[in-house]
Amino acid sequence: MAFPGKIYREGNQLKIKGIQGVPTIFMVEQFGFNHYLNNDIFRVIDVLHDVGVNGFRVFGFWPFGRGEETEPYVKRGSIYDLNQFNESYFSYLHEWVSYAAEKGIIVLYELFDPCGLKERLGIAKYHPYYPITGANPLRLSKTSNTQFMQIQSRYVKKTIGTLPFPNVIWGIMNEFVGEKRWHYGMSKYVRRLAPNNLVSASDHMNPAYKDSHVDIWAVHTASYDFKNKHSNIGSDIRAMRRKVGHNKIVYYSTDGFMYARKGHENPHEMRRMAQDAVREKQQLLSFLDHEAYSNRGMQKGVFAQLNVKSYQAIAEVFQPTQLVDDPVQTELPEEYAVVDLPSSHPKVILDQSGKAIRDTDTQGYLCAGPGKRGYPDQLLRATFSIQIDNNSKNDDYVLLLDAYDRLQDQVLAIRVVTRKDFSKHNTFCKFELPFTPPSTGARVDFRIFYMGSASIIADTITVSEA
Repeated sequence: MAFPGKIYREGNQLKIKGIQGVPTIFMVEQFGFNHYLNNDIFRVIDVLHDVGVNGFRVFGFWPFGRGEETEPYVKRGSIYDLNQFNESYFSYLHEWVSYAAEKGIIVLYELFDPCGLKERLGIAKYHPYYPITGANPLRLSKTSNTQFMQIQSRYVKKTIGTLPFPNVIWGIMNEFVGEKRWHYGMSKYVRRLAPNNLVSASDHMNPAYKDSHVDIWAVHTASYDFKNKHSNIGSDIRAMRRKVGHNKIVYYSTDGFMYARKGHENPHEMRRMAQDAVREKQQLLSFLDHEAYSNRGMQKGVFAQLNVKSYQAIAEVFQPTQLVDDPVQTELPEEYAVVDLPSSHPKVILDQSGKAIRDTDTQGYLCAGPGKRGYPDQLLRATFSIQIDNNSKNDDYVLLLDAYDRLQDQVLAIRVVTRKDFSKHNTFCKFELPFTPPSTGARVDFRIFYMGSASIIADTITVSEA
């Protein structure tokens, strides 16, 4: 399902084209997953969707990974080349934000963050901009460094160009504390590049309160009363409005809990916080999952440490608006043309309305796709239509056929095909592969891996009930 439409501001309210009334947005803040290209972020998005979360805040830089993460620039040794973007990062970014849109999740993407450059954290040297800024976050916004500002502008342009989606909100810089002239100029630039998206900023002694290009302000200096378990949401929001004006969207974030939150981010207290937000008639509420955040590395599998029970407790009370309907179950049978599916083998060519690989020792995928959701979680059958040039030369392995869940990074079923498994040569033969999707949300690829030593053509893959 497509995201309903443009997000826009009407006075101090957030509106979404295609959604009646004033939508309620519950956002989870979790900053590391988008910097590891291992598909975990798709699983996180599924978790958020399943518990009713409809917003997700992430960072464009993540030096907390201590060099193991993927950043927007190509890394050469221990230094990032600020003249060459990491296309793998941006391709992955495009894919997962598009997936979030399908799931009805707004993505607030913070373009810059000064926290990773703080000397006391000991991670500044892993930041792509460290050779320019050193361990001094104030240098991120030095308007006198025109060359650096050009580097930043190119990065912003590249990022915005990568995400032409209506579900994106652009954050200028998390907890900005630098030259307000930089903030004004950057927000104006973002507004020009993305006129159909909202612009966001956050409060943490931010000097740019009068920025006319900012639509949304987040309260990051939350005065949560941990002793009495009271959030003070109303007073914090009113204090923020006195700074930024009454015509801006203002919301409360638990980002302000800092490390005093230990032991308090539990379902009981977070449910009470959500009740406070409802009582104060808040439209947006944001929860920074400090426990998962403190795991820093965000390596594969860490998603299991997300504070899902607290997400669920907040969502049950705050009642986020469902922005898209759940996916409609795919009608079967469904046929895919192999020519429409991606390939990674370097010698794939088009032939006889299909894709072909001529006899070679080079291995790789003749096709892998479509990554579609909506298959029923029952026994199904994928039927591959393939032909070979010679089915009697020997009985070598020539193909691996599989069904693959890209979200779980799991092969659901696999079949090895030898030359003599083809009943005829130069004629399309059918090869069946039974498989069971783990859920209707699984993104299933059907893949043909070429193992070599034969000329192969594939034209269709058909999915049907077993």
